[in-house]
Amino acid sequence: MKKKITGITLALMSLIPGAALAVNSDEIKPTPMPINSNINIAKLITNIINYILGFSAALAVLFIIYGGIIYMTSSGDEKRTANAKKILFSAIIGLVILILALVIVNFVTTTTQNALVGTNP
Repeated sequence: MKKKITGITLALMSLIPGAALAVNSDEIKPTPMPINSNINIAKLITNIINYILGFSAALAVLFIIYGGIIYMTSSGDEKRTANAKKILFSAIIGLVILILALVIVNFVTTTTQNALVGTNP
């Protein structure tokens, strides 16, 4: 059964390059990138910080899953259970800090942009 599934998967994967080669290269025209002289540095910094915070939050969730797996597989071993609780506690605290950091960053950037532009939200 496993060989049959592997064979079907390989057969389907072999069709992928053919689909890519079926495109006529004359039909593909590159679209020019617009040159934007109005680059907003504050928006760029905010986006970078938000991406870093999002990646860190995903990492914290992975640690929560890892701690949960260790806790479930500890089989009553007190050392492993204590280690899993420590991992879970640290990951949850880290996630809370990340959420608060996201709120603070968004508040500061919104307030700063409104102060610079002179508009109220």
